[in-house]
Amino acid sequence: MYRDSRKGRIIYSLFLVVATALIVYFAGNFARGGNNETSKGLSTELTGGKCTIEVECKTVLDHRDMLDLDLRKLVPKGGIILKKTEVDLEKNDSAFTVLARVLKENDINYETSGTSDNIYVKGIGDFYEFSCGQQSGWLYSVNGVQPKISSAARQVKAGDEIVWHFTCEMGDFK
Repeated sequence: MYRDSRKGRIIYSLFLVVATALIVYFAGNFARGGNNETSKGLSTELTGGKCTIEVECKTVLDHRDMLDLDLRKLVPKGGIILKKTEVDLEKNDSAFTVLARVLKENDINYETSGTSDNIYVKGIGDFYEFSCGQQSGWLYSVNGVQPKISSAARQVKAGDEIVWHFTCEMGDFK
C-alpha cells in the first residue's frame, strides 16, 4: 500500500537500504570472527597463560643532569614506574597490547605514534623521548632480549617477561 505513493516508495527504499547495510555489517563481522577490535588483536578472550611486565627508568638515576629540570623531582623511587606485574594473556597479545592494557589498569598515561603493527611508544608516565637527552626514549625487551621489531608486532606467550626501559643514551638500560 505504501509502495503506491511517493512517500511510501521513499520509506520503502530507506528500509531496504538500512536492511542491506545491517546484513552487510553483520555478515562481515561474522566472517572476521567478531568485532573490529577482535580482528586487530584487542580481544578480551583469555588464553590461559600469563606473562609479566615491568616499566622502569633506572638509567635516569645515573643521568639526572641530562633530565629536563621539571622532571628531576618526578623520578620514581628506584626508577620503577610499574613494578613487575603478572598479567593474564589475551588472544593475539603483543608486547604493546599488554603494555597498553596494564598502563590503563594502573592509570598511567602513555603516548604513541604509528599504526597497526608499527607502533612507537613516545612516552610513559612523565618520561618521553628526548626528556633525558637527544638519544633518550623507550625500548622494550622480552626475556632479556631487545627485539628488532615494533612492540605491536612482537607476539607474547605464556612465561614471557616484558620489560619497558627508558634509556638516556640509546640502549643503556641496566
